[in-house]
Amino acid sequence: MAPPKTPFNAGDVTVDEFGKILPGKAAFKDNDIVYPVGFKSSRRHLSMVNASNRCMYTSEVMDHGGKPLFRVTCHDDPPEIVEDKTAQGVWTKVMNQIAEQTRRSSRGGGQIPAGKGAEMFGFSNEKIRKVLTEMPGAQEIVSKGKEG
Repeated sequence: MAPPKTPFNAGDVTVDEFGKILPGKAAFKDNDIVYPVGFKSSRRHLSMVNASNRCMYTSEVMDHGGKPLFRVTCHDDPPEIVEDKTAQGVWTKVMNQIAEQTRRSSRGGGQIPAGKGAEMFGFSNEKIRKVLTEMPGAQEIVSKGKEG
């Protein structure tokens, strides 16, 4: 089944592109979450540049030599780009930078909202997860991962 038209709003996350499932690439899944190459979502969150502001973030999945590369861009002034080999890793780096900015700010060290990588990308959102698991090639990757 082809994914719905974008932008696709699902709560705090908007999917800008659903991307494409790469057949036979079991590296592009984790447990029951499928990571399509070209997937792109956006959401507002505390800024990495100035934690007293909120800004738009874009989260992307890219193909890096047959393995996923997760990129998050903070659209502030100046923009900040962070990359990691996992969704959790990239958002942990973002949250660490926000925590550092909060410690430096005059407003003191408030609580930084915890966010798991899959949640911040939107992969744990039921509406998005349903679309991803129904995309062409998704079942092949999910069942391949369960076999071995």
